[in-house]
Amino acid sequence: MRRIAKALAVLLGALVLAVLLVEAGFSRTCWWWDRYNPGATSVMAARLEALRAKNPNAELKYRWVDYDRISTI
Repeated sequence: MRRIAKALAVLLGALVLAVLLVEAGFSRTCWWWDRYNPGATSVMAARLEALRAKNPNAELKYRWVDYDRISTI
């Protein structure tokens, strides 16, 4: 019985450690993008490509806006 309890404790500890590592990775990514401009996103690149089909001189222009002003489309 003690052996099973010890194995379960090790398994639970490994699970908790895995969750903490995943959360640390998410936090690190959020911290990075908060400080460094990601440039163009894939959506922005797709829209630029569509614009360039009509106008080859189209350029990507963007500006930071408040979160509640971000388009949902």
